[in-house]
Amino acid sequence: MSGLFVGIVISKTSFINSFVKYEIHFPAQFLREIIKTVDRQGKIPMTQASDATMRYCFALDLKNDPALIARYKDWHRAGAVPQAINRSIRNADIRELEIWHTGDRLFMIMTVGPDFSPEAKALADRNDPEVQAWEQLMWEFQKPLPFAQAGEKWVGMQRIYALNEQP
Repeated sequence: MSGLFVGIVISKTSFINSFVKYEIHFPAQFLREIIKTVDRQGKIPMTQASDATMRYCFALDLKNDPALIARYKDWHRAGAVPQAINRSIRNADIRELEIWHTGDRLFMIMTVGPDFSPEAKALADRNDPEVQAWEQLMWEFQKPLPFAQAGEKWVGMQRIYALNEQP
């Protein structure tokens, strides 16, 4: 499907207290039909992972302490994340979520289904004491990116290259 890029802001806050960035590929004719509505909402990227899913990418730093980084990684090994956290993620129609690590930098790649709503996830997380406890625990290891807004944790990333868009 040939597509054009349009960025839209769905919400200034998300379940990770950051600007949610969306990059959506639409056929040109469909895009012309919706561009007026989309444009009023602002700008933000997300990539379409398939016909029914979208992909979000985020970055965050860890405190540059090898012992803390080791503990953070240990908390994220298979079976270590509390079931309430995994359930919260799955209940939000987050289909896949991976966190990648290098040095003191983390990258999160999140694939969501059509029922995912950043606003609903943010509200559910704010009202879930287990999620709040997890976030507080994780903040012992994490630190905001130098350019993050006050209170912003995971910062949305913008895709700048896609092989499938190259000639």
